[in-house]
Amino acid sequence: MSKVSAYTPSSCLPPLPLPSSSFCFIAQHGPPFQGTHVSLRPQEAKILPLPPFALLHKQPAQSCQFPYMLAFPFSLGSQLPPSLRPLRLTLLQLVSILGVAGFMQAVALPFGLGKLAFFCLGIQWLAFIPAFKWKTEFFYDLTGSLTFLATIFLSLYAGAWPPHPRQQMASLLIMVWAFRLGYFLFTRIIQHGKDSRFDTVKHDALLFLQYWSVQGLWVFLTCLPVLICATKKGEGVRNPAWPIPSDLVGMLVFLVGMGVEMGADFQKYQWQNDWQHRDEFINTGLWSWSRHPNYAGEMTLHLGVFLLASGSYTRPLEWVCAAMGPTFIVLLLYKVSLPMLEKRANARWKDNKMYKVYMQRTPAILPGVPEWF
Repeated sequence: MSKVSAYTPSSCLPPLPLPSSSFCFIAQHGPPFQGTHVSLRPQEAKILPLPPFALLHKQPAQSCQFPYMLAFPFSLGSQLPPSLRPLRLTLLQLVSILGVAGFMQAVALPFGLGKLAFFCLGIQWLAFIPAFKWKTEFFYDLTGSLTFLATIFLSLYAGAWPPHPRQQMASLLIMVWAFRLGYFLFTRIIQHGKDSRFDTVKHDALLFLQYWSVQGLWVFLTCLPVLICATKKGEGVRNPAWPIPSDLVGMLVFLVGMGVEMGADFQKYQWQNDWQHRDEFINTGLWSWSRHPNYAGEMTLHLGVFLLASGSYTRPLEWVCAAMGPTFIVLLLYKVSLPMLEKRANARWKDNKMYKVYMQRTPAILPGVPEWF
């Protein structure tokens, strides 16, 4: 354990004026903070974790001298005046939005897909304007599905003509999935009148724009395996023979995933529209095998599209970038969508003993996948 003691003033360093309520500490050893001088207020010292530091002594900050203005990460925000903290949050949100745009272009440019990446994001930004003006999420999912369809049509138009059967089939599968998902989500929001994910988000301009930007990233990365397939224009390298084993396996995996997703959505729709189950959680059918079988189907079908389109890849870069599509879907569902849904479910059925047993016995998405994923 590192040792922290009061710092003794040095004659070679000029003292810095500090508030009388602050105390000064120096880490004598224990990297990476060895020799670091830190100014802490009493309330900050209370929340300082003991390992690797133990606050053994302290003395008023007037007698302390600081060669470096260095602080622990948890106190960085507290150093800002309250009036500047909203500005800091705004800057972080702007950086994240521009970061999404920059990442999309960085992935797209090696394949000449910069215009399509800009199209996917630009449509979302345009749709954001009326959505924020009216404070509505009514056409959020519909815009995403239409962007899918438009992006695939543009890739068919701009790619080699006539399109190779592999490109045609991969494009068809994506369009069928996007149309079905868009129709399902749009009819659901018409039925319920709102999407609870956006209850507070839609009143914050930059936070709401972040959601729209992520949807543009989702559209582009999901379509990327097919878009890369469409860039093969030279007859010698454009596409190998059709069909090959990866084509057949990819189509089969897609059909399995699509069937699971549609079956799970239909079962939940019937459950929610049965007045006997309005105050109960669904735990029958596919939902007895997984807490989110629709997500399991979603990940499976996108893996199928990737396998189908992979028959055209000839460079390692194509494989790596195309794999970003299904990888992003997995991360988005496991790390974003699932925690949001289960947080609401846990609050709703926190006193239901059957729900607690269901949560313990049923995997989150895929059977056999550890919960820590």
